[in-house]
Amino acid sequence: MADTLMIERSECAPIWAAEAKGEVIDFRSDTTAQAVLGLQLVNRPRANPSPGTSPSHAFDIIMPGRR
Repeated sequence: MADTLMIERSECAPIWAAEAKGEVIDFRSDTTAQAVLGLQLVNRPRANPSPGTSPSHAFDIIMPGRR
């Protein structure tokens, strides 16, 4: 899955570059939102888990350029 996401991101990069120049190129219809938007999902334990929830089921969405 990580390899597929890496490939999809490399396909999206020139599309975003073309859009910055005013050109319109569509993304493939089966491209994941993570690749198109440059997001990264990271499993992290919850800082303050609610009673009855599993801390291992929390995740964060990392935006490009942020940690």
